[in-house]
Amino acid sequence: MKTTETFKQTIRTYLEYRASTDELFAVRYADPKKNIDDCITYILNQVWASGCNGFADEEIYSMALHYYDEPDIEVGKSVNCRVVVNHHLSQG
Repeated sequence: MKTTETFKQTIRTYLEYRASTDELFAVRYADPKKNIDDCITYILNQVWASGCNGFADEEIYSMALHYYDEPDIEVGKSVNCRVVVNHHLSQG
């Protein structure tokens, strides 16, 4: 799988935060059969199958959580693509 490291790190950061604040998710996130690369591949395949080009952060995070929630999820084939991460900065 090739995708931007920024996308991968954004998803990883979200998942680590979620695991630190949600004990039930922390158990699923620690599953040794799961990993961030397969999670990203799953997300990219879901995006590809949808035919859409833009998603809200919550939609992508929901796909990541779903990957970890399902014990026997079909990840799909490796996807070679470029992902744009759109960060919004709020002013205080």
